[in-house]
Amino acid sequence: MKPPAKKTLHKLAVDISNSDQFLGLVSPEADYKVSLLINEALGINLRSNSPVSKTIDKKEIRFSRFTSDSKFSEVAYELIRNRSGNNTLLNKIPSLDYILRIKEIPDNETLNNIIHKIRSIREITGVFILDKKKQVESSVLKILP
Repeated sequence: MKPPAKKTLHKLAVDISNSDQFLGLVSPEADYKVSLLINEALGINLRSNSPVSKTIDKKEIRFSRFTSDSKFSEVAYELIRNRSGNNTLLNKIPSLDYILRIKEIPDNETLNNIIHKIRSIREITGVFILDKKKQVESSVLKILP
């Protein structure tokens, strides 16, 4: 009988698509109002969805989330509140009120158009492109659906 072949173990890395972009938004408005303003500016349909849950000090904290996708486009949007009470989702940037995740964005020109449209919303006072390697913690990337 032949001895069993030597097993080789391979560690799989988490694949974070390069086409996903994260924008930080600053606005004093409520999450539902910001979602409606973005819907109007971008011509999308953000709707309330299951919240993002993060464990902080052994407590499960929920951050509201609005999502939009279309069967006519591969681009999908997620608007996530960065604050829940005194807790923040992104600890590195606590001054942000919202995170807008754009999935499957085709190119920089499309991203620039989206940013321009969001900046035209009077109630949103700041729009920032986030570097997901430096500003978005890996623990947050793992809990985002």
